[in-house]
Amino acid sequence: MMEGLMAGGIICIIAGAAGMALGFRIWWKQKINLICIYRHDKVKQEDVEEYTQQMGKACALDGLGALSMGAFWILFYILGKEELIYMGLLTFFIAVGFSAVMMYRAQKRYA
Repeated sequence: MMEGLMAGGIICIIAGAAGMALGFRIWWKQKINLICIYRHDKVKQEDVEEYTQQMGKACALDGLGALSMGAFWILFYILGKEELIYMGLLTFFIAVGFSAVMMYRAQKRYA
């Protein structure tokens, strides 16, 4: 079980870093084309900056949640404390929950 969590932790860190990179790219470079085509077609040109900022932050938060979950799982592998597994899952679900709310609000407001 411990080896599986170590591998899972590494995969989560890699996926989280990729998610954060995608979010920062949407946010900082205003790459609206990286967001679902159906939605970004409805965004007015004057709202693109604010929309990409909100969606990029939400995407980066998803990545941060996955990255922190992977870090907690690796700490579990090193320290052997079972609570770290649940702390990782908790941080991931909290991050995804906040991210979903941020995305919903941005979609509702701009698209």
